[in-house]
Amino acid sequence: MKYTLTEEHVTTCISNWLRSLGWKVIAMDIPGGGSGMTFRSDKNKEVERGRLKGSIKPDIIAINKNVCLLFENKPKFNKGDFDKQQRARESREFENDIARYSELKCKRYYYGIGMGMVPVNNDKIKARQQDVDFIVTSDSDGNCELIYQASAKPFF
Repeated sequence: MKYTLTEEHVTTCISNWLRSLGWKVIAMDIPGGGSGMTFRSDKNKEVERGRLKGSIKPDIIAINKNVCLLFENKPKFNKGDFDKQQRARESREFENDIARYSELKCKRYYYGIGMGMVPVNNDKIKARQQDVDFIVTSDSDGNCELIYQASAKPFF
């Protein structure tokens, strides 16, 4: 069955794929609803428009053993998502707040991108892949593929 590549489709497909690989999806935030979790920055406790400024709400949070994956998903390349994940990855400023959740007893955190498998994304992905820990794509048939993983120690 063909699907339209939307953020909801990409998020749902990747969540299903992760479960099939033995990951436990703790939270999933899709447009218009979901069970997302918001994490506060250690560096910024300022409130802006009723929300903590500088907080993150990953589209998918998945755990397996002591590894935690935090995804931002879009159907097409989104520079803002790469910037957000790069900042979280480099600063590690959200990991204290993430550790407060009893279910998330993680020792390693990986920040990545989920996106539609669209050829027009390829050059942009290659230019930014070093800024994240992993990239997973989803096609309109619901198939997912890990196309990039930075870690020398595989977590998928």
